[in-house]
Amino acid sequence: MFVIFYMKFVRAHLGFISFSFVVRASALCTQFVTMRKKQSLGIGAKLNLGKNVIHPSKVVSETDAWMNISPRQKVEGFLVIGRDTKTIRGKSVDDAILMRHELVDNVIFYCHPKFASQKAISEEGPAEQFFKVPEVVVNPARVTPTAVRTAVARTAVARTAVEESVPEVPVELRSLSGSNAEDIELVRAMGFSVDDDNDPAPENVPEASGTPATNGLLEGQEFGPHLVDPRVANGSAYNQKPRVYKYDNFTTEMMLNVPYIEIYLLFLAADYIIDRVIVPATNRKLQRNTSHLPLTYGEFLRFIGIWLFLSTMSGYPRWQYWTTKPISLSWGPPVRCNKWMSKKRFDAILESLTYTNANPPQYKDRFWEIREMVMKWNTNMTEIFFSGWITCLDESMSIWENMYTCPGWMYVPRKPHTKGNEWHTICCGLCGILFFMEMVEGKDRPPEMPALNTSGVFGDT
Repeated sequence: MFVIFYMKFVRAHLGFISFSFVVRASALCTQFVTMRKKQSLGIGAKLNLGKNVIHPSKVVSETDAWMNISPRQKVEGFLVIGRDTKTIRGKSVDDAILMRHELVDNVIFYCHPKFASQKAISEEGPAEQFFKVPEVVVNPARVTPTAVRTAVARTAVARTAVEESVPEVPVELRSLSGSNAEDIELVRAMGFSVDDDNDPAPENVPEASGTPATNGLLEGQEFGPHLVDPRVANGSAYNQKPRVYKYDNFTTEMMLNVPYIEIYLLFLAADYIIDRVIVPATNRKLQRNTSHLPLTYGEFLRFIGIWLFLSTMSGYPRWQYWTTKPISLSWGPPVRCNKWMSKKRFDAILESLTYTNANPPQYKDRFWEIREMVMKWNTNMTEIFFSGWITCLDESMSIWENMYTCPGWMYVPRKPHTKGNEWHTICCGLCGILFFMEMVEGKDRPPEMPALNTSGVFGDT
């Protein structure tokens, strides 16, 4: 259109310039435009996108800075942080572009990869973070309708072959065969982690020279009249009792007389985790809808209390706990929660619940939202609790049946509950208090993060 207008302008006002010159000038302009350097998409790139292609659309529409922007108008400044599978307009999209924006904290935006085009890229990220795109070489002379139909048919056959080679994946593993070997093979075929290592640690395996002697003792051992613990006699150790810094003469019996809420808040580091992190972070998301009142510390404790109460019952959908129908022996749960909190308020808090003040990292980390909370809990337990001289180091399972909705999901056949998140935990053997935990992240641990070491704190390595 511009070229036609330009030709008419030249003919009307610059008649001494020939038409052929205009055509050549237009060709040179076109060549100049096509020679512009292509921008590569990758982590760290900046995108300018139409408001109507950014998701989650509800967050976009409720963001004050973007309320007056028309749907097709560009929103600038989205920072690309990775790619992942997302559901967009009811369809699963592979390699959706994940982004964050400086105006909205603790929200990961995403868009269909087709909208992250050359026109949308305003700034490249570092070259080592470019997304790898398979290079396709096309010979224009061979692009015929027949060639296109053949290529489509071959693609369909190849896709069918790939789909047939992948084992059927059930949504939930509820009907395992009962054979550990078969179960392990099935889960591994699905691409998930399995912890089936039941062997002792290498340092606990006796050497060949340590074969038991005829008297039942290993080489160098002997029985003796030890009436006193040799550790105490040598001054090298003593039978330390567990202690909690807030309570003098701490005993497990004494804890039975302490209100549960006091123990809960002390061990949870509630003054930090709840008051300084969860409540403020949840409020930022909650109050994007101006009809919601701000969440308070006490109201959040009531919210947690309702969850703990609901966990004592099973077999009922959550909405039934707020029904206005009278309690019946033949239908529904035996309690109603309306007197403590309305269902609308409960759902609003649940939808906005946020566990961290930190921004998402520039790489894919499926645990970033809980790292701050777990690290602070471990630090708090180190400061307030001193374990007794007997400790138990073990693995604990956080039960979760659906592997598709659980980052770090693992199958551990030796456990009573075999599916979910596996945690390395340590407890005091005298009082039973768990005082440190570390998740087994498996394949979901970001390669950009250093390997875990013995310093211990989850994420702080």
